[in-house]
Amino acid sequence: MTQLRPAKEADRELLRNMFNLMHAELAPFTRELHSMDERGYFEPAAADAYLAGEDCARAHVILEEGRIAGIVAMTAAPYAKPGCDYCLQEVYVLPHMRGQGVASAACQALLNAFPGRWCCIALTNNVRGLKFCQDVLIAQGRLITSGRLDDESAFFEFEVGI
Repeated sequence: MTQLRPAKEADRELLRNMFNLMHAELAPFTRELHSMDERGYFEPAAADAYLAGEDCARAHVILEEGRIAGIVAMTAAPYAKPGCDYCLQEVYVLPHMRGQGVASAACQALLNAFPGRWCCIALTNNVRGLKFCQDVLIAQGRLITSGRLDDESAFFEFEVGI
């Protein structure tokens, strides 16, 4: 059974590692992730932003049968796309746990906990990420609009529970 638990300060290193694994997989699809720091992180501060204690940026640890399976992170205004209440920022499931509905169940739980207008942004060259947005996330709600955000990203806006 898939569960979410809010990330807390004790999860800082876990989040940094999960973000780094995710960024390593996303690096081929974007110019933003082409260098690491001296410790081997693409963006070490990315995880820290979700632990700053602000309600507008939240990360959750995904648990599957009690084992850590990944992370999901969201933002709210002022960090969400204008016109949206929330933005699904990051979804990462460990490779050996993919294809079992873990990401779908985690996102469903998150979206249901925060009804409103959501956006999801995916890298256009990340076919798997785009398919997830189209097939899984939009199925959770009602698609409002979609399109290109910039030369590397597409966006999807949808409503959940309204």
